[in-house]
Amino acid sequence: MVGLVLLGCAPATSPPPADVTIPPPPSATTAAIDRPEAPQPVARAAPSPDADPPEDDRAVAAAMPTPAPTTATPAVGIPPTPPFPVEPFLDLRTARPRPPSLLRTELAALQRLLATTAQSSPDRPMLLRRLANECVEIRKAGDASASAEAIRYYTELVRSYPSSPNVDEDVYYLALESLVTGDLVGSRKAFYELIKSSPNSRFIPYAYFAFGDVFLQEVAADASKYDLAQQAYTKVLQFSQSAVAPEAALRLIRVAKAKGDPRLVTQMRALLASQYPNSPAAARARTRP
Repeated sequence: MVGLVLLGCAPATSPPPADVTIPPPPSATTAAIDRPEAPQPVARAAPSPDADPPEDDRAVAAAMPTPAPTTATPAVGIPPTPPFPVEPFLDLRTARPRPPSLLRTELAALQRLLATTAQSSPDRPMLLRRLANECVEIRKAGDASASAEAIRYYTELVRSYPSSPNVDEDVYYLALESLVTGDLVGSRKAFYELIKSSPNSRFIPYAYFAFGDVFLQEVAADASKYDLAQQAYTKVLQFSQSAVAPEAALRLIRVAKAKGDPRLVTQMRALLASQYPNSPAAARARTRP
């Protein structure tokens, strides 16, 4: 049986059907996504959203554009950087929509509680996480400015409590919220920190999917980004039990069509039909030519 071919990747949790193989993208793009080749530090460094990306990740760093800060006042006649189109399924949190007025009231109460909670208190990380998530809910309710507050609370969590058992979650949502605002540089740094420091996190396939979407947004200006997008989505397929895996297969169909690769289109359609037949991604693949 021919297994899933993933250049530089460990075997998938469960292999695809015998007639499905996934050819790796050009090797020149592999170093841009795969694990850095430089020696890794012995001790785990605290996640830092301000840290520069590793030298050996500069291929991706150079590929990622540096957007104008979304919070800055744009020059006259120049529109602000639009929010990045983040897929809803990248957010694993579930919260019932609530009125913005109620959310703001709760936020104010939590802020007062945080002000009286010592830095050393074991309750402080939980409070910061609740505050960040409350701000995300407010943003989803229509107030985009709440993202900046959420990022501030997630940043304090990551910096001040690097040994928290939920640090991978905090880093992931810091990256995701930065991506929502269009801060691709800040998002990239946080996603890299997650992948390097928490390789067993359940958020890893979602981080790779987000990388793929970033590259896919850039292909209009640079068609070579299709190769990087393909590599990122292929990495997602390593985590075959992840809920985002079928979505990555569907994205690979889109990439393959753009690159003129009918063989990969056929392979991904077969993968969706055999491994994920009841997924929304498979349903969409069946309705598209």
